[in-house]
Amino acid sequence: MVYAIGESDGNCFLAARIYAQKYPNRSHPDVRSLQNLKERFERTGSVSYEKKSKTPTVLNEENQLALILAVVENPQVSVRALSNDLNIKKSSISKCLQKNKFHPYHVQLHQELLENDFERRIHFCQWVHNVVAENEDFFKFVLFIDECTFHRNGFVNRHNFHYYDTQNPHPISYKLTTINTTGVLTYVEGFSITM
Repeated sequence: MVYAIGESDGNCFLAARIYAQKYPNRSHPDVRSLQNLKERFERTGSVSYEKKSKTPTVLNEENQLALILAVVENPQVSVRALSNDLNIKKSSISKCLQKNKFHPYHVQLHQELLENDFERRIHFCQWVHNVVAENEDFFKFVLFIDECTFHRNGFVNRHNFHYYDTQNPHPISYKLTTINTTGVLTYVEGFSITM
């Protein structure tokens, strides 16, 4: 590629055509790649990629203290929000939290049981029992999935919800999923089930 740029007197459009003619069986670089190569050679005197210098971490004692204080005040805060608020890289925040023994514990989501839930479960089990008695292959046509439930009242299913702490607080969140939810309608060979 360097020779093609030299033959074309630095004209990268012409260099791309020269390279394609000389090496028809190779993959051909685009004009922008040749321009980058030429600029790098003019800037450094070499075609080798420049080693990127690592920017030093801005985690001094003051920033670390502010970070730990922010996590203690709001243990449910995300690393992205901390990064935006404190102007510290996300990787530095993660390293600092790990160094200070903070771990992102997942919140366990549980459904709240209502008075009529037991009766509804019994009714559903009886229905399934009757359907399987009529058609033994019933469950070959049922697809079991683990997907998000969409709520019309603004509640979000929090798969990525974390709680930062030094010890596992066993956080539990109860939610009522029967009110204002949009379910999935599944068709099973002549039957329809709304969950």
